[in-house]
Amino acid sequence: MTSTTTAIALPWVVLVSIMSFFALVGNIIVILVIIQDRYLKGHNYTFALVCNMAISDSLYVGLAVPLIIASAFTQGNWDLGNAGCKLMMFLPNFCIASSIYTMVFIAHDRRVTILINQPRVHQKSRIYLDPLLVWFLSLIMAAPAFYEYSVYQRPLFSLGDGLGGGSSSEEVRLMIVVFLGVVFILL
Repeated sequence: MTSTTTAIALPWVVLVSIMSFFALVGNIIVILVIIQDRYLKGHNYTFALVCNMAISDSLYVGLAVPLIIASAFTQGNWDLGNAGCKLMMFLPNFCIASSIYTMVFIAHDRRVTILINQPRVHQKSRIYLDPLLVWFLSLIMAAPAFYEYSVYQRPLFSLGDGLGGGSSSEEVRLMIVVFLGVVFILL
C-alpha cells in the first residue's frame, strides 16, 4: 500500500471503527436489556425479533466490518486465505439478509395485530422457531457467496471463467435456483 493510499484509507478506517464500536455497544445493550427483563425475554414476540436483529447487527459490525476493513488494506494481496475470502463475502450477505428477514417478520406481526385490532397471543414455540427460520433463510440466501468466491490468481491477458471454478452458465443456474427457492419458501 502506498503512502497516499494509506493517508486516504486511515481516516476512513478510524471513522468506520468508531461507528462500529458504538453500533456494537448499542446492540449488546439491547440484547442485555431484553435478556435480563423477564417480561421481554420470553413473553413478547416482537422483542424476541428485536433481539434477533440486534444479534445480527452485532455479528455484522463485530465480524464482517473488520474483514471488509482488512480487504481495503490488502488491495489485491489477500493475506487471510481462502476461508477469509469466503467469510468476507458471506458474512455481510448473511447478516444483512437476517436483519431484513427479521424486519419482514416484525412488519407482518404488526400488520396482523393492527388488522385484527388486538394483540396476538403467540405460542412459545413461535418465539423461538421464527428467529431460527430467519437464520435458516439468511443462510440459504448467503450460501452462493460462500460457494462463489475464493482466492485466485488472474493470469495475464486472460478473461477466465466463473469465480467458483464452474462454468458461468452453471453458476447462473445455481443463483436462479437459490433465488427462486428462497422466494417460494417465503410464499
